[in-house]
Amino acid sequence: MNPLFLSFTDYHRFPTNEVRVGNIGIGKNNPIRIQTMTNTDTRNIEATLQQIVNIFQAGADLVRVSVPNEADVESLKSIKSKLLKQGITIPIIADIHFNPRLAESIAPFVEKVRINPGNYVNRSKSAQAKIYTPQEVQKEKEEIHQRLKPLLNICKANGTAIRIGINFASLSWRMVNQYGNTPMAMVQSAIEFIEICRLESFHQLIISLKASDIHNTLYANRMFIEEMAKRDWHYPIHVGVTEAGLDIEGRVKSAIGIGSLLCDGIGDTVRVSLTEAPEKEIPVAKEVVNQVSAIHPNVKISNNWIHHPFFYKKRNTASVLSFIGGKNLAPFLVITEKEQLPQDWELIFQSSDKVIRIDVCLEDTVFDVRRKVYEYINTNKPIYLVFNANIGVSSQLTRFSVICGNLFAEGLVEGIVVKCNEKEKEQAEQMIKAMLQITGVRRTGNEYISCPSCSRTQFDIETVAREVKKATQAYKGLKIAVMGCIVNGPGEMQDADYGLLGAGNNKVMLYKKGEVVAKNISLNEAIDLLINEINQDQKQ
Repeated sequence: MNPLFLSFTDYHRFPTNEVRVGNIGIGKNNPIRIQTMTNTDTRNIEATLQQIVNIFQAGADLVRVSVPNEADVESLKSIKSKLLKQGITIPIIADIHFNPRLAESIAPFVEKVRINPGNYVNRSKSAQAKIYTPQEVQKEKEEIHQRLKPLLNICKANGTAIRIGINFASLSWRMVNQYGNTPMAMVQSAIEFIEICRLESFHQLIISLKASDIHNTLYANRMFIEEMAKRDWHYPIHVGVTEAGLDIEGRVKSAIGIGSLLCDGIGDTVRVSLTEAPEKEIPVAKEVVNQVSAIHPNVKISNNWIHHPFFYKKRNTASVLSFIGGKNLAPFLVITEKEQLPQDWELIFQSSDKVIRIDVCLEDTVFDVRRKVYEYINTNKPIYLVFNANIGVSSQLTRFSVICGNLFAEGLVEGIVVKCNEKEKEQAEQMIKAMLQITGVRRTGNEYISCPSCSRTQFDIETVAREVKKATQAYKGLKIAVMGCIVNGPGEMQDADYGLLGAGNNKVMLYKKGEVVAKNISLNEAIDLLINEINQDQKQ
């Protein structure tokens, strides 16, 4: 596939039309907008109201609120009214799953409604195994059209925008059966709903394609942009990495995924999804956007760089000293000014005829470093980066993730060294290990998937996620998910070794390899049962 829009060598935003969401514009020449989502019970009006105020004061442009049932519709109406009385006009996005009637009820009172195409069709186990005939496919499309049409009419009448929000973990079984559990299934799901909207002459659309895996997120968005370019569509794109998790790992994953797409020119609004208080997402999102904003418009490297935007392809390099390049795992090093280089790395530093060293300077943008890489891209010499974080790991974490994480995610470099001060060495090691694992270059520990939670979550997911992480540190190479509800939870469990999924008030289900092994567990016993399950498997 020859990209119509995508380029790895020059920067320009994909041209999108403006969609008005309340008092702000999204797309076209508007700045990249930042949003987050409340994690309070929407029926707790005062708590949700206060959280929205906190989010607004933190600098968000929009805020999304979960609406699981009719009681939440009434609560959100009240919250919106109270916000306006306080002079707070931040646009509200109603988050709807499973019940189109809720979207129709709330649409006149909010600025945008988010719907999930995976919720408009049969998600039962029997549907998973079903093989669809062409007639059944057409029948289901017609059913979707009829279920969507009333919402489109209401949104037209009230000036309400719609986000078609595709999530890798909650695709319809029909799409999965036809295209596999793949980025292409996400793309086709989006196209199907857009075509219905176009038949009804509704164009106040924003589109998102998200996954918890950064490669699925990158490839789905890139494929979709190419499909839009073919069709001469110009809908604004909302970008993010779902279920990014906690702490350094969550920030690194978000920065790599979102930053890479923004560098591609994809993204008119962003959300960082951390299993933390929503206002903590805002500064991370701002830092990612700022990294890309530093790139000069229309900066160019070379048109001769052959890039593979829709799949992963590692450079074919020679093995040097059985340490770097070839089939060796990507070596990494965190070192302070007072420390001496380990022998392996000292030999690498001395092998400038066989290995390429690229220094990431303080003033470098992503494209500056890409330009340096390009000089050697057609050689078989391994490339390693040297990133100087002596001015502060915390202040450089996002920049490190956007620049270095992007190059590793694309398979373009083979090793990395981070220089830092002594006090921040542990933090730097966490940062570099997270980046290598998230980009799929090498396993450096366990991978944790956890959602930011919303009104549907009926337990303290941040506390549980931290307890799970702490209790499983002794194990290596596991993928463990902690999810709040059934929207994306079951889908994430399919790809995890183990997981806990919310099942009611302070209750969870224990999963192993996508299957439920224990139901309605209290939080007091959930961690112990999880550890027992892991230990039994480790003995085999």
